Amino acid sequence: MPPSLHQSRWLPNPPFFRHICSSGSAYAVAAGLIPIALGTDGGGSIRIPASFCSVFGLKPSHGRLSYLPGQNHDSTCEVNGPIAVDMGSLATAYSVISQPHPTSPFPPAPGLRDMLSSNALNSTPRVLGVPEAWFDRAEPGVQELCRGMIDWLARNKGYTVVPIEIPFLSEGQAAHALSVVSDMATAILPDTHAARGVSPAVRILLAMGRETGAGAGWPIGRAPERELKHGVSDSGHSLQTMEYVWLANFCGMPSLSVPAGYVVPEDGDGGASDAGRVAEPGMPGRVPVGLMVTAEWTREDVLMRFGCDAEELTTGRYSRPEGWVDLLRAAQGLVWRGPKTLFLFGGIIAYLLIYFKTFC
Repeated sequence: MPPSLHQSRWLPNPPFFRHICSSGSAYAVAAGLIPIALGTDGGGSIRIPASFCSVFGLKPSHGRLSYLPGQNHDSTCEVNGPIAVDMGSLATAYSVISQPHPTSPFPPAPGLRDMLSSNALNSTPRVLGVPEAWFDRAEPGVQELCRGMIDWLARNKGYTVVPIEIPFLSEGQAAHALSVVSDMATAILPDTHAARGVSPAVRILLAMGRETGAGAGWPIGRAPERELKHGVSDSGHSLQTMEYVWLANFCGMPSLSVPAGYVVPEDGDGGASDAGRVAEPGMPGRVPVGLMVTAEWTREDVLMRFGCDAEELTTGRYSRPEGWVDLLRAAQGLVWRGPKTLFLFGGIIAYLLIYFKTFC
């Protein structure tokens, strides 16, 4: 885990972390505080938190979204991308931020109406390639939820499911990890402004990068207060959570995580024997599961159409976590409390104007 800035208890299940980079964005969206947020993804850091928090997360094609005027510390693999509570909000955010910077070689991205119109949704062949050997490595409950979603899409949305094989999975993951660490070690040099605030654990990781060259949920350990305060460094567990995400980063392809359902946590009411199985509706502390799909380079529009199809099923499986904030209802009862109140109302109104102008 990165510095303690990213360490807080996970909204759906307090004894769990919500993953690493961009986890604050996913948490805020899942809590109802905001409908959309921006994240970064060099090794699943948009899609994994989105999966853990039961929201939607898009990693765009490499280079599609500009980092300017900021700096990309992992230019080989990392991109900016949106996280949202639903596909309408995700597509709205992406349609705005994906317009190319004047220095970008990318052509303009398809507009929102072009991506989500009924003609666009039905114009592209619906084909899902499933890497069976990779799929089989997931926990049984995760497999049941994801395969159930794929079967539903085949029956109800006309998807053709094709088994595929991806070679060199373990070698590719190792190469991706080395590339990311080497990139960051080169960009974040010791005793520079960029290195300020970097935790000791990350400093050690970056030092290793200079020398070497190029699951569902994360339970908090036996010392929760210490881990929440100082952070956790567990490279093995980090690589395990990144097992399915690195390929899109390494190859520059767009990738989307959509909610798939929930499984029983390790500390669930069913006991250790039921941990990882599909959770019954209403079970306290259920652990969210996400299904990730990857498309060809620059084909975010295909992912948007898939997300809209999948959302029809996920809406029936979704339940708001404890502590969810109804921001609009809360805003109705607000009285004037100075500039913060004006900022809150301004943000809500701006979002609603964009949303209704797009869909109404």
